[in-house]
This record gives sequence, C-alpha cells and structure tokens, in this order.
Amino acid sequence: MRDASPHRSAPRVVRAARKIPLVAMVFRRLTPRQQEILSLLKSTPLFGHLADPELIEVLQIVHERAYGPGEAIVTQGEPGLGLYILMRGEAEVLQHGEERGQRVARLGPGEVFGDVSFVDHSPRSATVVACQRVEAIGLYRTELLGLMDRRPQLASKILFALARQLATRLRAMLQTGAR
Repeated sequence: MRDASPHRSAPRVVRAARKIPLVAMVFRRLTPRQQEILSLLKSTPLFGHLADPELIEVLQIVHERAYGPGEAIVTQGEPGLGLYILMRGEAEVLQHGEERGQRVARLGPGEVFGDVSFVDHSPRSATVVACQRVEAIGLYRTELLGLMDRRPQLASKILFALARQLATRLRAMLQTGAR
C-alpha cells in the first residue's frame, strides 16, 4: 500500500524552494550583521511597519557604508541618489549659505536622512558630515525602483511611510516657524 502522505514530498519542495534567492535567505539563518541591520530597519518609522519577510526583501537591496570623522556622507548641491539610516555614530547636518556652514541638526543611530532628495530627485539641501566613525545603511533610488517593478505593494508601503515621515517633519517645521 502506498503512503499518500503529503509530507513525503515536502523535502523535495523545500530543496527546490531554497534555490529561489529570497526563499533561500528566509530558510538560512541570518548572519549576526544581517540580524543587526534587520533590527535597525524594524526600529525606524520608515520600515518598522513591514512584516519580517518584507524586511528580508529590503535587506537584500540596502547597502552598508562606513565614514570616518569629518567625512561627508552627502554633500549639499549634489544629486540625491539615496537615503541613509545611521547605524552607529553621530553626524552633523550643515547648510552652506553665503558665509559658512550653519549647523542645522545632529543625527544619531536610527535616524533617517537624505529622504527629500531621494523622493524628488533634487540636489541635496544640506551636507551631512560624520562627527566620528559612522556606519550607515543606504537605500538607493534605483533599488527602490527595481523593487517597484518586482513587488509594487511592498514598494508602496515604503513610499507611503516615507511620505508620512516627510509630512511629520513638515508639520514640525511649520509649528516651530509659527511660534
């Protein structure tokens, strides 16, 4: 008598599924560094609302970057190709006017910057300089556009979160300016 159990074919299905890059990443254990990046992404308003499988997809398109003290992460006037999330270290946001750079803000771990240029593809409105050794995660416009082709629903979630973040910042600026 033949065993009709569906579980007999399960190992073959799992082996076949592991050949698909995203599925393979889900099945294998994440490295400690990948887990750290995943944790960082979960802690941000931009990605915190995503489910774990979605975050694992985002993990595939982000890039790690490191900067030394005094090094510019982004430079005012240059094209905005990506947005960044600080993992470690601190950075200063400087706006250069007619005289010299004016400090606008200080950023720490978990903070997102470069999002305005990321959205409208305009030149950077400020320079962000590492105050100490900085580790950051970059998400570039081309990768998000590729994600839009592959997974439009996931990309939409990210874009709506980005719009919420920009709206929150605009409201805060308007309230500060109104006082």
